[in-house]
Amino acid sequence: MAALGIGEILLILLMGGLAPNDLEPLAANQALQYMPAQCEAMAFADLRGAETTLNGWLEMIRGQTWLMSQPEVAAKVAEFSQMLAMAHTQAPLMLGFDPFTQLSSLSACVRLGRTAEGMPRPEFLVVIQGSFEPSAAGMLAGQIGLLQQTQVPTGQIVYGVTEGEMMVSLTAIAPGVLLLGTKALVDPLLATGGSPPVQAITPGSLGGRVTELMMGGAHSFFGFQPGPELRAMMVGEMPASLAELVSGMGRAVVVTRPGAFTFEVTALTAPIQHRYELLLEGIKEYILAFNHGLRAFLWGGAGLLSPNDPELDPLLRSMLANREEILTFVEGQLMSADPEVLMLSDPLTLTTTLNVNGPAIWQSLSGTMMLGGMFAFLSARSDVPPPYPAPNSPPPPNP
Repeated sequence: MAALGIGEILLILLMGGLAPNDLEPLAANQALQYMPAQCEAMAFADLRGAETTLNGWLEMIRGQTWLMSQPEVAAKVAEFSQMLAMAHTQAPLMLGFDPFTQLSSLSACVRLGRTAEGMPRPEFLVVIQGSFEPSAAGMLAGQIGLLQQTQVPTGQIVYGVTEGEMMVSLTAIAPGVLLLGTKALVDPLLATGGSPPVQAITPGSLGGRVTELMMGGAHSFFGFQPGPELRAMMVGEMPASLAELVSGMGRAVVVTRPGAFTFEVTALTAPIQHRYELLLEGIKEYILAFNHGLRAFLWGGAGLLSPNDPELDPLLRSMLANREEILTFVEGQLMSADPEVLMLSDPLTLTTTLNVNGPAIWQSLSGTMMLGGMFAFLSARSDVPPPYPAPNSPPPPNP
C-alpha cells in the first residue's frame, strides 16, 4: 500500500471526528479561542472522538457476517483497517504528533481582505489545538512547503511562504496551539505573545451569533455571513434561483451538539425569508420521513423479492438469503423513535430556525458517514496511479 499524504490522513481524521460522539461538548471559549472578531465564514470541529468512532464502526462492521461474507466488502474493511494503522505510524513521523490521539479540535476563519492597491484578497486562519510540542510546527511546515523561517520579538518561530502579496504563516503560538493562516490574521495574534485577549462580541456579527448558539457547548459548527463584495462574487456564477437565495441571505449557522443540531438562517428581506421557511420546512419533512421511508423500502423489498429468483443480481440474492439478520442490523441503526423537529420563524429579525433533537438520528448519520465515507475514500484512492510500479508488476510496454 502506498504511503499516505497529509491530506489523506486529514480526511480519515475528519471521517471519524465529524461523526457524532458521546463526549461532553467543548465550551465556546475553547472552540472560539484565537478566532478573529470579524469573519465571513467560520468553522469548528471537535476531533477528540475520531479514533474511538473509527474503531467502533470497524468493529461493528466486522461483526456483521452477512456483510463480511461479501468479498468486496471484506477486502475494503481490511484495506481501511490497514490504512488506519498506517496513519498512526506515519503521522507522528510527518507531524511530530499523532492526530488521532493528540489532536482535540480544528477551527477556521475566512474573510475577504484588501491588497495595498485595494484589490480583494482572501484571508484565512486555521487554529489547531491539542496536546503536542511546539516543535510540531517545524515538522508540519516542512511537509506543506513553508520554508521561510523567522523569529518574532515575542519569541515564536514563524514558518512561511510568500506568493505575490500574500504570505502564509505557521507558528506554535502556545503549547498545544498551532496557527496557520495569512499574515493579516496571524500577526495580530503573535503580537499578544500567545495570550490573546477575549474578543469583544460585535452585535450582529457572525462570531457573536455563533458564541450565543454555543453557550451550552458544541461538537461542530459552520457559519457564513458574507459581506456585499463576497456575496456578489459568489452569485455571479450561480443559477438565478440559487443566486436570489444567496444574495438575500444575511447569515447562516449550523451547530451540532450531542443528539441535536440547529440550523439558523437570517434573511435580508421578507420574501427571501419566506423562501427559506419553505426550504427548511422541506428539510424538516425529509428528516421526519427518513425513518419510515427507509423502513418501507427495505421491509417491502425483503418481502417482495426472493433469494431463489434467478433473474436477480447474485449479490442481491445473497443479501436476501440473510434478510432477517440484515433487517435486525438496520433496525438497530435506524431511529428507534422519530426525532423532535421544531421550526421557528421570527418576522422581526427575518430569522428562521430548525432545531432537531433525537440521539438516534446521529446513530444513523454516523453509520452512513462511516460506511459511505470508507468506500468513497478507498475508491477515490484506488483511482490514483501509484508514483512507482507496484512490486512484481510487469514493465510498461515499449512505445
